[in-house]
Amino acid sequence: MLVCVGKFYRPPPAANQPPTVPQPATGFAFVSVGFNFVCAIRFNSSLECWGDNSYGQLNIPAPATDFVAVSAGSFHTCAIKADTTLLCWGAMGTYFGQPVDFGQTTVPLPATGFVAVDSGTVHTCAIRSDATLVCFGSSEFYPPTPQAGIVAVSCGDVQTVALRSNTSLIYAQFESEGGSQEQQYLVPSPNSGFVGVYAGDAQTCAIRSDTSFQCWVPEFYGSSPVYDELASMPQPVNGFGAPCLYQ
Repeated sequence: MLVCVGKFYRPPPAANQPPTVPQPATGFAFVSVGFNFVCAIRFNSSLECWGDNSYGQLNIPAPATDFVAVSAGSFHTCAIKADTTLLCWGAMGTYFGQPVDFGQTTVPLPATGFVAVDSGTVHTCAIRSDATLVCFGSSEFYPPTPQAGIVAVSCGDVQTVALRSNTSLIYAQFESEGGSQEQQYLVPSPNSGFVGVYAGDAQTCAIRSDTSFQCWVPEFYGSSPVYDELASMPQPVNGFGAPCLYQ
């Protein structure tokens, strides 16, 4: 059974309403949570999305069947069909008066041969069956692509982290300091022995083969208790099968 807790941040009259799981609430195989919306694939490969649709992120291209993967971003959704076709939709309209379409729903051709996808805020990254990484949308938030030998990727709000087949990481983040903007590539040392990656709002975490994990955040996010705790972690924390970010 799929259970969702918390509240969606939406304008009245739907403001602060809890997420309601489509019925029946059983039979779900995979779920992805975006910015005020949720998408999930059932065991019969049908895809359902619910929550806020201000940017068209719930408008699943018909037919909503034969899906094997889905990723809900901030303003858009991407999903992979059983025939390896990658579909992306949403990113329509504005957010606080600013356009949200940065090309993150324009899938590079050929739009087939994909095995994994992850959606960020204004960018998307996907892996082809030959382990090639391709990213699209705002290029300030991801490394130059295509990149070969990639086995996993995660897109955050302002960053992207990818795992190579040789267990090393590729990391790119947006930086804004004194009005300038640049890409920066930083990874924990030693850059080897990684088996999993996760990029969130500002934090990025990576798991090593010994089950330890390391997390880091961009300095331009300033100071907060959560970010300070993550950024000041001097050594990996052992014994975790997945990164935990909040207590």
